[in-house]
Amino acid sequence: MHPLISYNHTLMSIEEVSISPINAGLLHGYGVFTTLRIYNGIPFQFKEHWTRLEMHAHMIKLHLDEDIETQIHADLISLIDANNLLEGKSRITLLERQSPFWQLGEKKIGVDVLIFTADLQPKSIELNLTISPYRILSSPLSGVKTTAYIPQLLMLEEARVRGFDDAIVLNERGEISEVTTANIFWIRHKVLYTPTLSTGCLAGTTSGLIRKLAREMKIESTTGAFHVEHLLSAEECFVTSSTREIVRVKSINNKHFEAMPNSIFERLTIAFKKYVHKTTYPR
Repeated sequence: MHPLISYNHTLMSIEEVSISPINAGLLHGYGVFTTLRIYNGIPFQFKEHWTRLEMHAHMIKLHLDEDIETQIHADLISLIDANNLLEGKSRITLLERQSPFWQLGEKKIGVDVLIFTADLQPKSIELNLTISPYRILSSPLSGVKTTAYIPQLLMLEEARVRGFDDAIVLNERGEISEVTTANIFWIRHKVLYTPTLSTGCLAGTTSGLIRKLAREMKIESTTGAFHVEHLLSAEECFVTSSTREIVRVKSINNKHFEAMPNSIFERLTIAFKKYVHKTTYPR
């Protein structure tokens, strides 16, 4: 993590930040966040990230100022410049300012805004996945990216203890939802598949871009509610996220996926890299 952050629209060092002990984000996980990739000093897909963040904030009834999008974008650009960041990542977090159960005087309406940046961790070329023994509930809030992230962290840790890189998460109906920290895609008979939002998965920004690129490339694709058997009969599999971009899955338990030249995964990877370069490395 870099030494400077933006807290409530002010640049400061990490040591200067002081969050109230009755902040509802601290006490209850009452907040939402998004993580963006930074390419060439430019926040990638900021509009898509903000649209989702704003929607999730409204879903958990956070009160946002009308001009907050413009302000946060300006804060993010200032922070990227202050930290001299060209390639990396940034997290924007919105926290409910005061707990409804623990108050000091009159309730303070509004959110605390935290923005910080960091370098990228080494990226895996391929992943070995397992099926998590835990389940998620496909409730109306299950696809909301809240700061209450303990279930995902526990599922990820459980998979890593067993020697895997990450875990595929199923919902209460046994449908594939996502990977703990990414969206999942697979190719079966030249058709691209990914879970629908009703399974409880996150509406990933990179996932949305991959589906857009697939349409432009005339690759047949579909979303739906699928069980593990459908995935395990696939020829290819990969995951997507803002920080991982697009990564091939090498295996799921005992099922192995062979790397193939000119595969749909390879073609989408090339198209994704071209899109990133076109939008963040202007001439």
